[in-house]
Amino acid sequence: VGGYVEEYEGVTLVTVRDAGHLVPSYQPARSLTMISSFLLRLFSPP
Repeated sequence: VGGYVEEYEGVTLVTVRDAGHLVPSYQPARSLTMISSFLLRLFSPP
C-alpha cells in the first residue's frame, strides 16, 4: 500500500506513506501517480 485516499464532504485527503511534507522529494513515483490520478479524476475513495 503506497498510501490512503479519504473523502469527506467534497474534500479529498491523500496520505502517502514514508514521505515527509515534500512528497515529490521523498516518493517521486508515488507523487506522480497521486498527481496524475487527481488530474484524471481516478481517485476512488471507499
